Amino acid sequence: MEFAQLTNEFKHHGPRLQVDGIVIHSMAKYFHRFILREKPYNISSDLVSELPEIIFAPDFLEFVGKNAKQSWLKGSADSFIERHGIGYRYGYDKQTWHSGVSQWKNWKNLNKNFLGLELLLGDKPFNDYGHFINEINNNESLYTEPMYQTLAYECIRLMNVYNLDISNIVTHEMVAGDHIRGKGKGKQDPGRAFNWNYFISLLSK
Repeated sequence: MEFAQLTNEFKHHGPRLQVDGIVIHSMAKYFHRFILREKPYNISSDLVSELPEIIFAPDFLEFVGKNAKQSWLKGSADSFIERHGIGYRYGYDKQTWHSGVSQWKNWKNLNKNFLGLELLLGDKPFNDYGHFINEINNNESLYTEPMYQTLAYECIRLMNVYNLDISNIVTHEMVAGDHIRGKGKGKQDPGRAFNWNYFISLLSK
């Protein structure tokens, strides 16, 4: 499997001292620059103007992570996987801000001890968040076979490196859904379109 190494220059991230599991996310592959001027980011127009109009998702999260000054202004991940199966790693030595308010078993706020793997969807930005949610819950074609294979490969590799139990490989919705954050406030990714049973079967081979 092909992974490109990215340089982790997050300024506000502390070291990750322990890894107990993996959270699987999905997000748009690209973002419109203007999103950064809106809530919850509220980054100054002068700073945003330095960026291209359309931002590649890993660059988007790195930009937000490097410029975070408020506790709620947090975004980053440990690695990314595109629909054609190519992956990108920042490395796993620093905490990343991928789960926010979250809980799994007896662990809370999983950023500090769970890795965040992002599945990058779409070849252009989604129209809005509602469009994204509709797609991840209804469009199974978003998640390709190369994507499943690369995700399984990386999860198995990390399970071996950190001696992780398969029960601690989870989705964002499992750890930060409405049952954790309250009705209408929870995360839904990677959504019903993601074939969880098939993915788990790949980890079990």
